[in-house]
Amino acid sequence: MKDYLKQSLVPVLFFIISTVTLGSLYIQNYGPKSLGDYDMHIYNTYAVATGQLAGKFIVNNQKNGIKEMMIQGPSDELTLTGANFIYEPMVLHPFTKSKEYSLQKKSYNNTPANITNVPVRTQYPFINWVPQAIGYNIAKRFGASIWGMWQGARIGNLAIYLILVSIAIVIIPNGRWILALIGSFPLSVFLSSSLSGDALNISISTLFVAYVLHLRMNSLSSTQISKKQISVLIIFTLLLFSLKVAYVPLLIIILAIPNQYYSFKKKALSIGGSGILGLLIYLIWSHKYATVLQSFDNLNANVTFIKEHIVQAVFAVFSQTILIPFKFLSEIDQPGSATTLGFLTISFIIVITIVLFLSQKEELTISSSASLKDSLLLFYPIILAVGAYLMAVGLTEAALLVSWTKVYPGGKTFDITDIQGFQARYLLPLAPLTLMIYGVSKRFKTNVKHL
Repeated sequence: MKDYLKQSLVPVLFFIISTVTLGSLYIQNYGPKSLGDYDMHIYNTYAVATGQLAGKFIVNNQKNGIKEMMIQGPSDELTLTGANFIYEPMVLHPFTKSKEYSLQKKSYNNTPANITNVPVRTQYPFINWVPQAIGYNIAKRFGASIWGMWQGARIGNLAIYLILVSIAIVIIPNGRWILALIGSFPLSVFLSSSLSGDALNISISTLFVAYVLHLRMNSLSSTQISKKQISVLIIFTLLLFSLKVAYVPLLIIILAIPNQYYSFKKKALSIGGSGILGLLIYLIWSHKYATVLQSFDNLNANVTFIKEHIVQAVFAVFSQTILIPFKFLSEIDQPGSATTLGFLTISFIIVITIVLFLSQKEELTISSSASLKDSLLLFYPIILAVGAYLMAVGLTEAALLVSWTKVYPGGKTFDITDIQGFQARYLLPLAPLTLMIYGVSKRFKTNVKHL
């Protein structure tokens, strides 16, 4: 462990300094109500912070009939005055003070405050907002103002992000600088310094990938995985089912841990068992809380149309999953911060991938006498990473087709192949998968039973 700490010290310091610096700029120049889906993040943070997790539900006909949970609190704490959901320009201009900053700050000083009821969009499990709730309550305990409590929630989110990604940089056997760069990418830093639940998804997936690579490398010096290490993998499994379920496919990279170290039987029992438990927990939560955000008023009509054109729908999801990177790259000539940010995000991931391949050139070189089977076994970690990426993006595209892309006749309708709503930030929890390239090594025996 001392060697790990020594080797990771400089990358960790770089990550912490760059992330804290950039995160501080975002916190100082943009208010807590400046982020996409601000109402969901603000109200879920407050619900978790105050323990209001079992409120009654209403159907909001003004939002296409979605189900929302009602919570209550002082009107000056829950006001949305000055909110701004267009976050892309903020990410690109961290030094610019937003016009809404002072308006948001003043909005928390309204007196006297009344107890008000507000609707919470329970689109994702509440664990996504635990770091923010911790920061909120710590600030409240120290007597902070309402503004200070919401800023404290942002600091709590950033602090947990810093801790988890720093641990990932320490334990990953190779690619610490790459991981530090991925962790300090501006869009990730903006989300982690806001009230966004995306931050925890990014940091948990980063730590998970690092831990799997840590165990894969550990298999070269140890004969068997410990119960403690299996327990950690079980915790990761349950966490991934409890965050945004679209990222559950990341679990397949556990198969990159060699079987002679962590047998397939143990994987099936521990990860399979905890996966079933995680799915059960998610289904129970979904039945009680979950709502589907939709951009049109008739979800049943959309689902029916998709079922009637299921072959086209499957093709649409598959093609859009493959074409997502090219779609973001091709939109660079379109005006707007969203397209610029999408282009930069995809370009960053592509550059990182190229650098990783070049740095592993020797390990990735295949002997001319190697069989197809041996070649596939050598590249097994990369194959798993690509599979996890495709499944995660595919799940997201499928959800967006069903709930966000109006394809049934009547009014403004999109073609079934023109899936709407995919954002660059959805790729951030998947970016660490590029480091699975470091899982390729000729030191691992290329034998089926050892995978």
